[in-house]
Amino acid sequence: MVRATASESHGDIQFTDETDGSGVVYGPIRLSGHFKLGNVSWDGDLISGQSALVQQADIPPLAMSGSDDGHTVGGTCSGSLDPTLDQATTAYDLSCTLGVDGAAPTTLALRTVFTRQRARCSGRICWSDDAGWFVAG
Repeated sequence: MVRATASESHGDIQFTDETDGSGVVYGPIRLSGHFKLGNVSWDGDLISGQSALVQQADIPPLAMSGSDDGHTVGGTCSGSLDPTLDQATTAYDLSCTLGVDGAAPTTLALRTVFTRQRARCSGRICWSDDAGWFVAG
C-alpha cells in the first residue's frame, strides 16, 4: 500500500492487547503522525486507555487524547479486524471520531497494518505489542 501524501492522515501505530481464557483487553493504542481532521491538520501523538475485558475480535471504542503545539485533540477510536490480510499480517480498520480544541468532532477512517509483531505468554495470559503504520482509509 502506498503511504499517504502530506495532506492525508498518516503515521505510525503501536498497539497492545492482553488475552486470557476469558477474553481480551485492548489498548493502549498510540498513533503518531499527521492527522487531517476536517479543515484542520494536526501533527502529534494520540494515546488511548484500555478497554474492559471483552470477548470480541473488534476493538471497542477507546478514549483517545493528545496535545501538541498548543492544541488538544480528543475523542474515540474503535476498530474492526481486516480478515483479508489476517493470514499474512494483522490489519485493522479504525474509525476515529476526533475533535481539535473542543470543536465539533470529525470522523476519520484509518487503515492500519502491523509490520512488527511481538507476543509473549505466561500461563494462560498472552500479551502482544505490535507496531506498524496507518493511512487514511
